[in-house]
Amino acid sequence: MVLKSSHYFAHGNTARGAHFLYTSAFDGLNKIFVLTGPQGTGKSTVMQSLADSLLDKGNHVQCFHSPLRPDELDGIICTELKVGIVDGRVCKGISDSGAGDIVFIDFEEAFDDSLVLPGDFITIEDLRVKLESAYSNAYETFAAALRIHDEWEKFYIDNMDFTKADQIALELIQELYAGHESDTSTTSRHVFFGAATPRGLMILFKA
Repeated sequence: MVLKSSHYFAHGNTARGAHFLYTSAFDGLNKIFVLTGPQGTGKSTVMQSLADSLLDKGNHVQCFHSPLRPDELDGIICTELKVGIVDGRVCKGISDSGAGDIVFIDFEEAFDDSLVLPGDFITIEDLRVKLESAYSNAYETFAAALRIHDEWEKFYIDNMDFTKADQIALELIQELYAGHESDTSTTSRHVFFGAATPRGLMILFKA
């Protein structure tokens, strides 16, 4: 199998809290399937299986990973088909993405919660509270680190010649891309190449 995939994050945990880029990342698709339902109902597993199948058939797949569990997927896009699939828990504002058609698929319908013991619900709720507390502590730590970073960076900004930097940037653009202009229309999108994860900073992008 020839791998033909790109890997990103479109959800980041930052000094200003959780930040989502799915509205931009999924902009302009023909169709988006939004998988709804609680965590643990198999949404990421289904997306990984679909991604593997599309790659086997030679399609290009854009994979969007979870910053909490970076080995798992929160969304995928089949580039050639312009079709996206995303976990409904992370795609706030997806209706503003400009997709031609948005379809919601409820995974909770296949979830038999009668198999979950009453004591397990208590454990799940306890873990949810602990997770919220851990996120809050992480955001406070990120914010403190950002304040320190900004204090250090101020010395560089105060002594930076931005006009000269812009000039060098334009010269590099001419040197690297002159003669490669194209009339093909493009659409800008915002994604994260890396994110803060339980393993530390992770950079995922590859093609």
